Amino acid sequence: MQVAGDDTTALNSVLKADVWRDHLLAEEARLNARLAELDATPPGELEVRIDEAKDEVSGRLAEVHASLAEMEAESGPARAATLLAGESLLPACGICIGRLMSSRSRVQRGGSRQAN
Repeated sequence: MQVAGDDTTALNSVLKADVWRDHLLAEEARLNARLAELDATPPGELEVRIDEAKDEVSGRLAEVHASLAEMEAESGPARAATLLAGESLLPACGICIGRLMSSRSRVQRGGSRQAN
């Protein structure tokens, strides 16, 4: 089985493994974009509906922020770095997890150990 290498850093791979955090951060970005879109809408006959939509989006955004705060999402990168340091995979070494996995796959098959 060959694993394709990519430029995903070890740190980003660990952060992506926290699926709920990743989902909430993506939702936060979508909600902020929607608010910006609503704010850019010129006032007119639909102003009441726009204000209602803003309230709905703002309410959900507050829920997302509360969930992110509860899970201490802002400390995710520091926790991931600590985990990697404990595994001797320091992010500062510049090794991308995708390339590392690809290299391991070649070594297991008896191939070269040279990195890409």
